[in-house]
Amino acid sequence: MSVNKAYTTEAKINSFLNTTIVVGSADDFINAAVATIDKITGRNFIAETVARAKVFNGDGGTKLIPDESTVVSKVERGLDAFGNSFETISEGGSNGYFTSPGNITDDAGAIISPIKAIILRSRNWIKGCQNARITAKWGFSTAVPDDISFVATILAAGMYNFNRQESAGDIKSEKIGSYSITYLGESSNGGWGAYKQALEILQRYIKVAM
Repeated sequence: MSVNKAYTTEAKINSFLNTTIVVGSADDFINAAVATIDKITGRNFIAETVARAKVFNGDGGTKLIPDESTVVSKVERGLDAFGNSFETISEGGSNGYFTSPGNITDDAGAIISPIKAIILRSRNWIKGCQNARITAKWGFSTAVPDDISFVATILAAGMYNFNRQESAGDIKSEKIGSYSITYLGESSNGGWGAYKQALEILQRYIKVAM
């Protein structure tokens, strides 16, 4: 098994658990932690590296709310309600489109917010079904945010502990989504505190439908 999206690493799990795990033995738990994070928040925290097209429904207004992305490379507006034909809209200018928010990077060029909306200046998105087509690199950020990496580490470590089925010491267990997590021994209080902190972080990242 390999890691699909590296929200965390075995090295980080080793450090958190203060142990050494067998190379590759945490891959399933990392993937499970990633799946749990993505499902709870409704987000993908590592953007795709190759732009691809997706279709969305126009609502008759000037603002389209597609999935989050880090780069928009092409915007096409359907000329009818069902996307039988499209026109390409250029970026900026009196007849173009604008992305929102306007500033998604910090001074160092790191992405601090994904693109969340595409606004037409002089046209409307025709109300219909799959009649807006956007080509973009889909996802929240080019690199996983540090706090999400922390969450993934905590969840994967807890799943790894549960799978070991150890029974010594102070054990605290809980189910999150389809998976169970456990923190063991003298570090259980610290581990449990980190788990509660991880849940608080996830709550802040839950995507709100617009």
